Amino acid sequence: KQLAAIKNINEVLEHATAKGPVRIQMLPGKILIEFPSEVPYSPGAHVLASHAQGSTLIMGMDQFDQPVPFNFARNPNVAFIGPPMHGKTSAMRSILYQAIKQGVEYLIIAERMVTWNVFTRLQGCVAVIDKPKHGAEVLEMLEDQMREQANRGTKFFPRLIVVLDDLISLLDAEPGIANSIKRLASAGGQVGLFFMIGTQSAGSREGMGGMLIEHLFTTRVVYRMPGNQAAYLATGQGATDIASLSDLAGDAVFFIGNNRVRLATAFVTDDELVDELPPYQGRVMSETAFRLDPPVTDDTKTSGT
Repeated sequence: KQLAAIKNINEVLEHATAKGPVRIQMLPGKILIEFPSEVPYSPGAHVLASHAQGSTLIMGMDQFDQPVPFNFARNPNVAFIGPPMHGKTSAMRSILYQAIKQGVEYLIIAERMVTWNVFTRLQGCVAVIDKPKHGAEVLEMLEDQMREQANRGTKFFPRLIVVLDDLISLLDAEPGIANSIKRLASAGGQVGLFFMIGTQSAGSREGMGGMLIEHLFTTRVVYRMPGNQAAYLATGQGATDIASLSDLAGDAVFFIGNNRVRLATAFVTDDELVDELPPYQGRVMSETAFRLDPPVTDDTKTSGT
């Protein structure tokens, strides 16, 4: 009752200050009242990368301008959920920026090649695929090779991040992608395989590919959603935190375990990626590394060997 009474004050504060949304939180020993910043900004990926180490990367900066870490080995499947132009893709690009600095390889499946094509020029690229059918085939190959290595009793991946951006469009074109996500994400960090997916909604087969995928992707970054129902489905934990978000790109709540953190996700330009990260110089293939066979070709606008 006390929390409900306190939270009702936010409407009074918004009216009195002509600023909103106002967010009120009860923290141990204190009450935190947040007003929108008069100078909002998205942190640069290089700022986040300065705090990253190994499998511990930085999801964003909290309201106290402190880094918010997460460990991919313990949280191998992360979903970024929100409407278009709210920062999902920028956040995933910024996570990859950090991962590349840590020597991680990555495979990207996304129809919007203009957003992801720059990664074909950077170290660690396995492939950037813009055709959903080809992406589905590569995920099936990934499954086959994982089973082969498991039967031989060897660790499959050193560290590989699979990015699926605009999952709704990918599933619409190739529904079978959902089955591959289920099987691969179930293995998760045990085999050195990690997933990041970007989607506009959750709680439906169209948005996330089914309930099993919903359960596998409980670590989530959620942006302001269009309505309480959409927010509830996106978080699985209620809509209160999401309702207090602004429409500014990068303003999100990070749900990890039993914790939730208001944060600003990062932004990185193509020029920063190219200037600040090592260039692609071919992959160092190990016995357990993922191989694309047949090789990825230029006519599919992808990169890899």
